Amino acid sequence: MKMREFAMSQIRKVRKPYHDIRRRLIACGVGDFLFRAVEIEVFGQCNRKCSYCPNSTSDRTPHRMSQDLFEKIIVQLADIGYTGTITLQRYGEPLLDDRLATFVKFIKDKVPGSKVHIYTNGDLLTSVRFRALVAAGVGFFMVTAHDDILGESLRELESSTSEEEKLLYRIRLRRDLALHNRAGILAIGRQDKSFQPCDAVSRDMEIDSHGRVLLCCNDYYSTVILGNVTERSLRDIWRDKQSRFYRRELARGHRSKFAMCRECNM
Repeated sequence: MKMREFAMSQIRKVRKPYHDIRRRLIACGVGDFLFRAVEIEVFGQCNRKCSYCPNSTSDRTPHRMSQDLFEKIIVQLADIGYTGTITLQRYGEPLLDDRLATFVKFIKDKVPGSKVHIYTNGDLLTSVRFRALVAAGVGFFMVTAHDDILGESLRELESSTSEEEKLLYRIRLRRDLALHNRAGILAIGRQDKSFQPCDAVSRDMEIDSHGRVLLCCNDYYSTVILGNVTERSLRDIWRDKQSRFYRRELARGHRSKFAMCRECNM
């Protein structure tokens, strides 16, 4: 574990100056950088209503992405030779979806160079489920214990996994989270970042369960839509004039130009 932590610290040292240079180039309209992370909302349901999540106050009806649409997205990622990270959730709990292992297998078959990560609250992450998903192709689990203690499933997982298996997941407690106000939806951390550059929109691609490509992961209600995968390819949506405009202006720190970004504290 110490070796892994050391390696990650060295990666972080290199990553920051790289992202700074990348952001400055985007702000100048230079370079054609592709997204490095894709978040696909295959199922929006969650078994919790945490106070620091929009699910706690919203009555939004969870929607399941069709398998045909999911496969279309993955095939498009394969077509561009994608090698970044793929996660299968936005505001839902991915382990509630009984198709999860099948979807992960499809990803690894079509886009073998990608890395599949799962973000979960861990309530359903038993050692049996963990090993089945690792066998399907999941490379890493980020687990958040929202009660600040390990629940029954996580205690069983911790006691049943080897030191090697423990490298494939990380458990963090609620008190260790860096909370955000989800573009002003929640009354959390009201510090003013309206003039600070935003890297997220230049790094991540967000796709909701209807196939809509969104500007940002904080767009809970899918209000800023850059395009729809059912109508245009991911490549075309990412590279079109509107998408480039948003990335350039936010890289310059012009959050005040966009209603969704003015109150965001991420």
